[in-house]
Amino acid sequence: AMRGEAIRDAHGTVIGLRGTVQEITERKRAEAFMEGQRRVLEKIARRVGLSEVLVDLVRLVEEQEPGLLCSIHLVDGVTHTLRSGAGPSLPFEYMRAMDGVPIQPAATGPCCLALQDMKDVLVRDISADDRFAAGWRDRATASGLRSVLSTVVRGAAGVPLATFAMYRREPGNPEPVNPQIGSVARQLIAIAIERDQADADLRHAEADARLLQTVGAELLSETGEERLYRKVIDAAAVLMRSEFSSMQMVEPGRGGDTELRLLASRGFSPQAERTWRRVRCDCATSCGRALKTGRRVLVPDIERCPSLAGSQALETYRETGIRAVQTTPLISRAGNTVGMISTHWNRPYVPPERDLRNLDILARQAADLIERKRNEEALREADRRKDEFLAILAHELRNPLAPMRNSLMVMRLLEKAAATGEEPLRGVLERQLHHLIRLVDDLLDVSRITRGTLQLRREPIELATVVDHAVETARPLALERRHEIHVTLPPEPIFLQADPVRLAQVLNNLMNNACKYTEPGGQVWLSASRHGNEVVIRVRDTGLGIPPDRLGNIFDMFNQVDRSIERAQGGLGIGLTLVRRLVELHGGSILATSDGPGRGSEFVVRLPLLQRISEFERQARPDVRLLPSTVATKRAARRTLVVDDNVDSADSLATLLRVTGHEAMTAHDGLEALAAAERFRPEVVFLDIGMPRMNGYDAARHIRQQDWGRDVLLVALTGWGKDEDRRRSADAGFDAHLVKPADSNDLLRLLETLTPATSRNKTG
Repeated sequence: AMRGEAIRDAHGTVIGLRGTVQEITERKRAEAFMEGQRRVLEKIARRVGLSEVLVDLVRLVEEQEPGLLCSIHLVDGVTHTLRSGAGPSLPFEYMRAMDGVPIQPAATGPCCLALQDMKDVLVRDISADDRFAAGWRDRATASGLRSVLSTVVRGAAGVPLATFAMYRREPGNPEPVNPQIGSVARQLIAIAIERDQADADLRHAEADARLLQTVGAELLSETGEERLYRKVIDAAAVLMRSEFSSMQMVEPGRGGDTELRLLASRGFSPQAERTWRRVRCDCATSCGRALKTGRRVLVPDIERCPSLAGSQALETYRETGIRAVQTTPLISRAGNTVGMISTHWNRPYVPPERDLRNLDILARQAADLIERKRNEEALREADRRKDEFLAILAHELRNPLAPMRNSLMVMRLLEKAAATGEEPLRGVLERQLHHLIRLVDDLLDVSRITRGTLQLRREPIELATVVDHAVETARPLALERRHEIHVTLPPEPIFLQADPVRLAQVLNNLMNNACKYTEPGGQVWLSASRHGNEVVIRVRDTGLGIPPDRLGNIFDMFNQVDRSIERAQGGLGIGLTLVRRLVELHGGSILATSDGPGRGSEFVVRLPLLQRISEFERQARPDVRLLPSTVATKRAARRTLVVDDNVDSADSLATLLRVTGHEAMTAHDGLEALAAAERFRPEVVFLDIGMPRMNGYDAARHIRQQDWGRDVLLVALTGWGKDEDRRRSADAGFDAHLVKPADSNDLLRLLETLTPATSRNKTG
């Protein structure tokens, strides 16, 4: 910078010059440095990408000292390596070779040594310094570098963020003449990195919050346990930035202590999954220790954990590639430990508190999930036990029903009711027995429909046949209560693709209710008509009616319009539930209407029509019937053996068989049956299933193995009537399967029409 003026004489003539010359290079450099700092800080404020900011910083420093070369390497705290930040004037190969270099050992270069000792490292002559591995020295000298000064860039809390290295192509100290340049550069580097980390942390926090919200909603709305457990461990791995994760449930162990059962895992090897499928509290793993203490366990480095030294758990960790692990207990709202959630890393690692707080939120959601699944399992178990109870109840009820039905049949055949006056008494017994049988069957049918195990046996049927059967079934009660029954059907046949037995059950129930809840001397109407592709069946009465507030739940299980009336009339409140579900299984609908108490009610059933019956079907089924043919054939006497551990049931059936012209013997368990059959050589064996010493399945197999037993007619007569029971009886060699209490007429028809040679494995 120059300043001067002319020297003049008295006449104004210039006779010389005088002035000053000032060296301002350093000042101009300082001004440029200040301007460069301003530009860098402006870019940081505008959140320009970190790489661009660091490149500007390096060029700013290099402009201050001709021949100075600079680089910035970021510290990756997760992988404990150096990551290339900026070095625009250094050879690309050198910067690439330094990217991903582990901080330990220090022999990998002066930057790593500076981070280990947390102080500056000066290398005056790279080729002559033997503190570092030859690989780094060769790369540096091949790049034309002879000296370097590496310094540590620290954050506001003193945490190392990066290294700042200054190189020259000649030996010596490469530090600038003005030492403030390096100090200012490190400050600007720290500001840029911390601002970038803060932005990244904010983005992570927002992403973590969205993830927790999404997972929480999915755990409440989705189903499928394995899929939900997978969502939890995937979310845990994201929140904790981990490569492995797992979730376990606390369960009773074999020895009485609690154990952890693996629900889901991520990243585990097959061997690790097998090893950690069940973990006890005495296991050295983090989850075993957490189970024992009930607190979170964090192992930053498994190789430096005394409790793992020499354990099988340490070996499994190593084989799986795990280096660090944490386990957080899952605590229920009642304060009980219900499981564990663990995350694992393939490197030494200490998760930040922010991540652990997020994991605690996820652990709360996971604990709720496990608790909810346990409650659902408890409900399913209770429902299963209920179904078992109903099945056993029905079986036990059927045992006394069978001898009652047999005895009544014998009474009807032997006694002269007109002379003895016992017909009214026997009629009462028959009606009440029929009522009890219907209650048991309804109870079991509702249970089957609820479990989804009831299957319809559809076939083309004519509606008139079903209606006739329903009217005949209701007629005894209608006569008793002096009702008039009016039936209206269209003149043309109406065909349905339906289960004849189940559809009859629907109309029987509706007609029975109409008669039962109509005062003596009332009217009951049953009508059917076509409406498009449907048939509309109406059952109307002049009975008690239905209050308006009860119409909405009239078809609910155990619902009773008037409990006092229901008790007086009998019933469990399940008949209409069964009716609705059977109608819906047929693809139809049912509606109840009433003008109120005392004004009668109407039930409207809509069912899809069978649009056409082909000529082939008409020829194959000229008489579409609801029930098997009751045309009697000439009765032939049979030698029969009745086997039942219920003595009354066996004796009453034997008596019925004798009265109807057959020869009969009894036995009361499987072994006794085999001995009796060997002596008696029966043509027909009625065999109970559940018996002491040997059950009916095994007894049937033994009979079939005998020469004389291959053509014996074997009939299962049991209280067990599920499809699985029928399949098992067929597999054991039975020809027919009847459910107690079997209808006496059906049983006798079976003797007349069924033979082993032509009807093996039929069921009744």
